[in-house]
Amino acid sequence: MTPTCAPWTALLLMSLVVACGDKDADDTGEESDADTDSDTDSDTDSDTDSDTDSDTDADTDVDPPDLESLDDPGGCADLIMTHDSPDGSLSLVFTYTEGLAQAAYDAGGTASATLDLATDATLVLRQGTNVSALSCNDALDGSEVVDTEWQAVSGSAEVEVASDLVHEEWDAYPGTGTITLTGVEFEADGAPDVSLESATWSAAVGGLPG
Repeated sequence: MTPTCAPWTALLLMSLVVACGDKDADDTGEESDADTDSDTDSDTDSDTDSDTDSDTDADTDVDPPDLESLDDPGGCADLIMTHDSPDGSLSLVFTYTEGLAQAAYDAGGTASATLDLATDATLVLRQGTNVSALSCNDALDGSEVVDTEWQAVSGSAEVEVASDLVHEEWDAYPGTGTITLTGVEFEADGAPDVSLESATWSAAVGGLPG
């Protein structure tokens, strides 16, 4: 005898199949929404970090100095040599304290030295108002304002002093100094680095500041 199913039994089975299919579809939709949220959060964080870092690195308020404006040479003492802009807003100052002017006098003519600017001498670049008055001057009037001062951290200086063969009071040994700077790199806090390929000038040295 062949078994038969009642019509209501077949309807019940069909209902179960349809219900299971709907649940699977709902589960799939929930997973897709979660992936979309994760991708959106990741992209937003990445863009924000990148833009912030780039803007911070680019900020600076100091204008680079115009080295072409340095055309007023000067000097004094044993040994300071300067190169200033005519308006006094920029000043390059070389200082060497090992008595080169006196050595030229003692030698009866000239004395020279080859110096590492990172270790043997001092070279600074000052920018501001009337900064040229800060060197070889014993009568400051208070108008001198240094906005930025760069320090030479590398480079070399060739210095020679030709003595006038005169020993004046206060141990002054007047003469003429000639300096050649090569491959100088300057640094200052909060300011762009400055490079000076070369510069040469001569000036009176060995005398007292005026």
